[in-house]
Amino acid sequence: SSDVCSSDLAPAAKLDVAGNIAINGKIALNGPAVSAWVSTSHAAAASRYTKAQFRSKEFDTANCFDNVTNFRFTPNVAGYYQVSSTLRFTTMANGEWVAIIYKNGVAFKSGSLSNAIIGGNGQSHVSALVYLNGSTDYVEVYAYSEAIMIILANQVGSFFQAAMVRGA
Repeated sequence: SSDVCSSDLAPAAKLDVAGNIAINGKIALNGPAVSAWVSTSHAAAASRYTKAQFRSKEFDTANCFDNVTNFRFTPNVAGYYQVSSTLRFTTMANGEWVAIIYKNGVAFKSGSLSNAIIGGNGQSHVSALVYLNGSTDYVEVYAYSEAIMIILANQVGSFFQAAMVRGA
């Protein structure tokens, strides 16, 4: 086996690799990444958990994000993923609002709590490092609100992003 960190390599040496790079059997680069956004505003019922519907994708490098039916990210490579989402909303009544990352249908990490007043806009952000097994694990984002709210269609303010940061 050769050592790519060997001092025998010239300083201008270049390593070209097609496909994934593995270090000690762990995929290190080229893992799935996605950026999606809410392109159609939708209601979030009072005192209920409502799934955010990210219908438009800016990119989906491995076709792992379902933006039609389940609005979830199911990566096809096991590893650790940085997952983040911001939801922008407007409200019909005073109340609190929060974005939550769910893993496999269960609340995993809760975002920043936002207080809203009638007719006002606000947003909640959530971010977490999540291990996903590359086959059955998935993440999705829900919103919880004390009052009826509208999750706003907004490419800049209502989005979901996930990217592999380390192989399993």
